[in-house]
Amino acid sequence: MKSEKTSCGKACVVLSILALAVAIGACFFQKRCTGGSDAAFQEKVKNVVIDVAKQNPQLLVDAIGEGVSKKREDAIKQMSANVKARMEEIDKHSMKFGETKSTRTVVCFFDPLCKHCIEFQKNMVQMVEKKADVCFKIVPVAILGEMSTKLAKTYIALHEVAPAKTLAFLGAIVKTKGEIKETTIKAAVEEQALKMQEVEGKMLEAEKKLIENDTLAEGLGIPVVPAIFVSTGGEFDMAQSASQEQLLGMLGLPPKNPPTGEQQKATGPAATGAQQTDSSQPGAQAPTSSEPPKKR
Repeated sequence: MKSEKTSCGKACVVLSILALAVAIGACFFQKRCTGGSDAAFQEKVKNVVIDVAKQNPQLLVDAIGEGVSKKREDAIKQMSANVKARMEEIDKHSMKFGETKSTRTVVCFFDPLCKHCIEFQKNMVQMVEKKADVCFKIVPVAILGEMSTKLAKTYIALHEVAPAKTLAFLGAIVKTKGEIKETTIKAAVEEQALKMQEVEGKMLEAEKKLIENDTLAEGLGIPVVPAIFVSTGGEFDMAQSASQEQLLGMLGLPPKNPPTGEQQKATGPAATGAQQTDSSQPGAQAPTSSEPPKKR
């Protein structure tokens, strides 16, 4: 059904463009025959365009929507291709968790305090703890202010000091209820049997790496966080949400809560059909931030 609507929408757009071209062509032919001025010709064309838009407003809306959708799809494809092409740089700048030799890879550029980034981090921790066959390569950036920058630098510094304890630290941070403060960060560090002084000793180096991360994100054309890219061994595709269900589906892994025997008996052809209809609907839009990654 969705493909039929899309085809219909494209046909309408094509027809509207053809109608507009015919109208403008008629104006042009008339100009050549009568020898009118350029200004008069431009005014005539403008009036034709306005007239077509007034008579077919939905066609104009559809045409704009098609253009925006195509531009967005092209941008996603380009970013995904960029990620694959620059994987060597991403490997250098990322923190890796999970099965590092897995052919399944999730690359994520994230701000530690972004709401949707926190959702991604929680899902990543759960998947790693459950030994999912996937390697996560995450690159922290900071766009949400001073505390965001502080936490991103702490992630990088702690990973330098004790990489094996970084996931547990990250897990403690994302479980925090309420505002994250410096005392929160210090407590989470000490929870890992580390001293804050050890981590702070790496902060200057971490700041330089954070700037490099921001530069890498900009070079890949990433305008939003989290920017999540998934591969099962070949090309990368950009995830449209941070949900664990979508990540598992894109990775070809079993769902988080597979149906029990009783649930499977309860689902007949009608229920299956309903699920297929739902899954054909557009997914959640890629979460956005108020501004793209920038250098400090």
